[in-house]
Amino acid sequence: FGGLYTPSSNLDNAIDILTDILDRPLQTNKNIVIMGDINVNNLQESDDSNKLEGFLSCFNITRLKLPPTRITHQTTTSIDWICTNMEPDNIRTTVILTGLSDHTAQLAELNFPRHILKKTKEIRRNFSQKS
Repeated sequence: FGGLYTPSSNLDNAIDILTDILDRPLQTNKNIVIMGDINVNNLQESDDSNKLEGFLSCFNITRLKLPPTRITHQTTTSIDWICTNMEPDNIRTTVILTGLSDHTAQLAELNFPRHILKKTKEIRRNFSQKS
C-alpha cells in the first residue's frame, strides 16, 4: 500500500519512481494499492492519461474510476487516484466532500478473503516394542 503526490509537470519522474518500487522482487504476487494526487485528469483522455494507463497495465494494475476529486469554480477534474491489482469485488471506493480544500478525500475499503484452514484428523498406530 502506498501514497503518491506528483506535481503536474513531473509525470515521467513519478513513473520512474513507481517503476523502481513495483519492479522489486518482494512485490511479486502481492496486493498493490496506490493512492494519491497524480495530477492526471481521469475524466478526459490525454497523452498523460494514456501514458499512465499504459504504465499501469505493465504491472496488471488498473486505475479505478472516481468521480471528480478536485472541484473549483472553474474546473471539475478527477486528478486523485486509487489504483490496484486487486479484484474489483475486493475493493470499495468512496469520495468524501470534506470542505477542507478543493480536493475531496478518497477512501478505499479492502476486503481480503479469509482462507479457512481445514482441520485434519490423523490416526496413528504405534508398533514399537515399548507399546
